[in-house]
Amino acid sequence: MFALADESYAPENAQAEVKKSASAVIGNNHKDGIAHFLRERFSL
Repeated sequence: MFALADESYAPENAQAEVKKSASAVIGNNHKDGIAHFLRERFSL
């Protein structure tokens, strides 16, 4: 799926292989990293 997407993001606590395939690494999903990313990315 990452290979087909224009952008792909992995949380910092993802496995190394996943992070390597991602466009960028965002915050830890146990510390609301995804929510923080979405707020910044889409100015929410």
